Amino acid sequence: MKTRAIGFHQHRDASDPQSLVEETIELPSLQDWDLLVQVQAVAVNPIDTKLRRGLSGSMNDPEAFYVLGYDAAGIVIDAGKNATRFTPGDRVFWMGTTRRPGANAQLQVVDSRLVGHAPEAMEPALAAALPLTALTAWEVLFSSLGITERSSGILLLVGATGGVGTAALQLLREKAPGVRVIATAHGEDRQQWVRDLGAWHTVDHRGDLGTQVHDLAPEGVRWIFSTHTPGNSAMYAQVIAPYGDIAVIDTMPDDVSVFKPKSVAFHWYYAFSRTDFGVSIERDGEILEYVRQLADSGRYTQPALTNVGVINAQNLRTAHNMVENDHTLGKIVLSGWE
Repeated sequence: MKTRAIGFHQHRDASDPQSLVEETIELPSLQDWDLLVQVQAVAVNPIDTKLRRGLSGSMNDPEAFYVLGYDAAGIVIDAGKNATRFTPGDRVFWMGTTRRPGANAQLQVVDSRLVGHAPEAMEPALAAALPLTALTAWEVLFSSLGITERSSGILLLVGATGGVGTAALQLLREKAPGVRVIATAHGEDRQQWVRDLGAWHTVDHRGDLGTQVHDLAPEGVRWIFSTHTPGNSAMYAQVIAPYGDIAVIDTMPDDVSVFKPKSVAFHWYYAFSRTDFGVSIERDGEILEYVRQLADSGRYTQPALTNVGVINAQNLRTAHNMVENDHTLGKIVLSGWE
């Protein structure tokens, strides 16, 4: 079976018309755990732009056609014999894996264990904005940092207005109410937004973060969740408490030696470690089902969304450029096909 798909052969700048192009590709054969889904909407994330630019060290075969897309919502068309949680016609959302063609296609084959039922009240564009950020925030908070429902203390969330930050605030509000969050945000509107999502206090990342955080937590913060790490080593070393934990999802701090006196533990998280190496991949589906329940009860959403139009090569290039230049509040999505 064939499908329209948007991808690349060579790593190019997003401004290059050949950086993302449409082709017709052959779909992988449907395996026992697989679903065949009709893609209705996709979101664009930093991982898409990094893979397109070749920053991951993979996807370097010029003869191959690489299809990105790791946030999506759609409808089940067919299911393998082991994919018993789903039937044709089900509305679903998923992140997937970089080891198979992604969601920037009209049809995609995806392992059902990575998929959740989409929130009932959410249109596809909104549902597509949730999986990667929710899964990342969940794994960092509850696996890497080891936060539980009984945890208490102060967490510094750097990058609170992005998609992952938005997800982290909501999950902490629901799963660990004893954790107080100091969230970074610039401007009164954004600061109020993160406070509405559950932040205890906000600090302006364009000011002296170290002083602002120290004033709120003079004995240091128990955890740091960082989405914007370069250049922050000295500040993190200043505000982290002894034996604290720091989790980063971008790049490691430029100088880790400053943390040794406090015996700080580091966690470097990559969203696709579980799926790319086959480690308890069913956790993706389980987490997404929990998020769906929260969303259906009105306790989880994606408050900020920019829809750049239908899914085509030109709009995907525009979305990639917006993400690369950090022109985002919340998530960037595309929905429907022409």
